[in-house]
Amino acid sequence: MTEEPLEDLYYHFIKVAAELTGAGYDAMEISAVMTKVALQIYKTKLSDVDYNKMVDYISQSRNEIEPFTFDVPLQ
Repeated sequence: MTEEPLEDLYYHFIKVAAELTGAGYDAMEISAVMTKVALQIYKTKLSDVDYNKMVDYISQSRNEIEPFTFDVPLQ
């Protein structure tokens, strides 16, 4: 495990995505489900105003997102 909790979580999710892909699930389906769950968590934990700010921030960050790769250490 890494020192940083968010980095540790990131690697856990990469591992889950890799396992699901290896089990035959389509990468687009995996990402759709992960996105839906993330948005549901935001909707549950944030106020309506903060939820809308988060969705706007995500949308505005579209050009900063790097392509996905499994070339990370699967811890």
